[in-house]
Amino acid sequence: MAPVTKDAGTATGILFIWAHPQPGVRYSIGVDTAAGQGEDSTAISVWAIGRAEDDPDVQVAEFASAYVNHAEAFAFVLAIAAYYKTYMSREQTKWQE
Repeated sequence: MAPVTKDAGTATGILFIWAHPQPGVRYSIGVDTAAGQGEDSTAISVWAIGRAEDDPDVQVAEFASAYVNHAEAFAFVLAIAAYYKTYMSREQTKWQE
């Protein structure tokens, strides 16, 4: 399989991961949905939250597609969130399973 040479600014339908989940890191996920008809893109971005006040947040992953609507985006968000909560404790996520 050949490596993907496109960058996140020109690619569609590809999950770019620049940093995999790490122990002790808190993550935030932002979602912007679209109609999925090829005009505007649904975008999902994952950010590692800075550990200190002067430590910047860093984008660690992104998915974008002009052909994924708001209802379909749910499955992508759920899968990405499950992956990035791998090392996070319940206290960090406030996730109620």
